[in-house]
Amino acid sequence: SYLAFGLYYDWCYNDISPEQRKKVVDNIARRIEDFNIDWAHGWDNINPQNMIVNNTGAFIALSAMYEEIPRAEEYMKRVAAKIATLVMEVIPDDGESFESVHYSSLAWIGILQFGMAARDILNVDIFKHPTFDAYARTLCYSYIPSGGWNTGSDVFGWADGTTASTGKLLPVMSFMAREKQNPVYQYFVQKRLEAFYEQGAINQLYMYPLMFADPNLEAKSPAEYENTPNSKLYYPLDYITTDCGYVFLRDGWDGNEAAMHFHCGPIIGHTAADYRKVYKGNTLGIGHAHPDMGGLLLFAEGEWQFSDDGYTTPATSNHNTLTINGEGQLNDPVYNKVQTSLYGFTGWQAGTFAKPFIEKQEIFGDMTYVACNLTNIYPDYHYGAKDVKLEKYVRHYVYLKPEKTLFVVDEIKTTFESDFEIRWFPYSQSAVLQPDGSYLYSGKNSSMRLETFAQDGVTVENSVINKLYGKAGAFVDALTMQIRKTGKVWTQ
Repeated sequence: SYLAFGLYYDWCYNDISPEQRKKVVDNIARRIEDFNIDWAHGWDNINPQNMIVNNTGAFIALSAMYEEIPRAEEYMKRVAAKIATLVMEVIPDDGESFESVHYSSLAWIGILQFGMAARDILNVDIFKHPTFDAYARTLCYSYIPSGGWNTGSDVFGWADGTTASTGKLLPVMSFMAREKQNPVYQYFVQKRLEAFYEQGAINQLYMYPLMFADPNLEAKSPAEYENTPNSKLYYPLDYITTDCGYVFLRDGWDGNEAAMHFHCGPIIGHTAADYRKVYKGNTLGIGHAHPDMGGLLLFAEGEWQFSDDGYTTPATSNHNTLTINGEGQLNDPVYNKVQTSLYGFTGWQAGTFAKPFIEKQEIFGDMTYVACNLTNIYPDYHYGAKDVKLEKYVRHYVYLKPEKTLFVVDEIKTTFESDFEIRWFPYSQSAVLQPDGSYLYSGKNSSMRLETFAQDGVTVENSVINKLYGKAGAFVDALTMQIRKTGKVWTQ
């Protein structure tokens, strides 16, 4: 509403009466004062979404009514300082998002609005900061293969974000394409708008990116730069963001490639986690994050093989990863009953300080190996009469691209005997047991074979379970592979 009233006042100034102008000014002035003392959405909140949207709107409204609101300059300086803190000190330098690209796009559209206003009004150019280019680059990897965009999905939808971006990424991509004269960004904007048009999904939302479009900028696929590793326009098939530890692996850029994603880093990134140690009263907008560390998302052969659970009550047991004695990762508010304390926080808030990390990444021709150390994202458990500590949890991914084969190896060790469970949630709900003990899951275009290589003492159950769905505590039936073992050490 701040933004809308600011634009209304500025653009329609000569068309509205003095009485109407006064009503608008008085309303904004009162709301700005309320905004100042409202911690949840005001000056002291660094939430990447709400703070940006509210502060940007306030900045533009104040600039439109600068002469009419006595403290306008003071408030505008505070807005500018707060957004500068967010961009320079909190948002990861690798451009990643705390809560998936679906939600981060809301913040980044607000940052664009503020940046354009600051450039015109303050003569300050925040777009030179490398975070902007890094974010747009990460968005290129966040898209699933373009050949699958007709499925209703277009992005890897981790955390609360869905797999349908509904065009929210395009304004940022379009602006950065023009700003950096980047033909690859232009390619994704053009390709996505064409897909929306073919699907009959064009509406007013998709007109927004056209405001920033440069019609003279040529669009080029990342595939055109695959043999130019020293170019700024080189987009390697394997990409890991350094601050947040988001991993993207694919076997091409032709639109029909296989692509996968998993996360192995601080929930909010190293930069933001270190910032939060100092400013403890700030959640940094992590409410949409999920306890899905190490969980695999896979899109191949034009359809999902493993998808995310979407906008749902967060639960580790909803993801393709490990639970121990029925408990999940540190930021699991559903099943995590422990009160592990880190920097004065307990429960899921403590999880923001845990720092799982990429232990190793190596590329051998067409084979990619990534080792994710997930040990410290799990809390210490009080199980029965014993305190159970997870001493080691490393998940190894070995991706053989020509063979379309992925090996996942979990190394687990605890101080006391524990009940381990690894779950896999295939997108297909059709499974057939094969003579070799593997399961074949059939989709519309393909089949995926899942083999456990289970050793003695390991049970494998492929059955329908109740999986959390939505935010109201509802459940939905989901075909699930559950691999279980009781012990202190397990390699699976």
